[in-house]
Amino acid sequence: MRLSEGTAVVLFDMDGTLYQDFDFHRNYLRYLLRGTDCEDLTEDVVALADGVLSRGTLPMNRFYRVCRPGRPRSPAELLARLRENMVEELPFARCYREGLGDLRFLGDPWEVAVYIAAALGTPEDCGEAAFLRVRAEMEETALRADPALLALLEALRERYVTVLLSNSPEASAAGFIDRLGLSGAFSHVLYNAEKPMGLFENLRRGPGLAGVRGEQVLSVGDHAFNEIVNVHLAGGRTVWMNPYAPAPQIPCTRSVGSLEELMALLRKELL
Repeated sequence: MRLSEGTAVVLFDMDGTLYQDFDFHRNYLRYLLRGTDCEDLTEDVVALADGVLSRGTLPMNRFYRVCRPGRPRSPAELLARLRENMVEELPFARCYREGLGDLRFLGDPWEVAVYIAAALGTPEDCGEAAFLRVRAEMEETALRADPALLALLEALRERYVTVLLSNSPEASAAGFIDRLGLSGAFSHVLYNAEKPMGLFENLRRGPGLAGVRGEQVLSVGDHAFNEIVNVHLAGGRTVWMNPYAPAPQIPCTRSVGSLEELMALLRKELL
């Protein structure tokens, strides 16, 4: 079945999907650890996160139990503690129904940084300030999107209702999207989406989208828990952007490993 069959609404994620940045997690971790008892371990922890994202030293796209916080004797001890908290099963349906509880899903670099920092005892109230600082840096340094991507998004907007659905508040995301030159590329941009649990509720608050059904939706994203499996279970189609290997068996319609692959797929199956 082609992705276009039955599709009326195409949802897009930004970070890790339409926008690729493979370095931001480093400063995010630095800011999370600043002023904590583990600040002196910062560069070792950054190297550990690099290994998770580039070499799979800790499997991505898996559920993990929240670690008991504490200072490790070495980065190797910290990595071992994180690994032993990986959950063997993939309890997507239960987590959508009951919430994550004491689980976390490592679906993108943001999650990796937060999970590692939490295992080191970083207070939760440090997270928002660190996030906003990194987002401001991304806005300052981001390059405008590839003209070919902009042309593709505009062509899709002519045929479908296209929605950029962001968990970020408008105040921290709108300038970033504008900097990329993508603020006018979608039918709608919806902020504070509360993905995954609030995805459909907040989508249906968009102009003309109150009656949209799951089977009418195609979701394009990199975070399997936030944007892919929930739409799949609702009867929609999905394109999962996953640059990490090895990949577990994530229910999705299509999967790609790069923005170039994604653009080629969308041209072929939606236009």
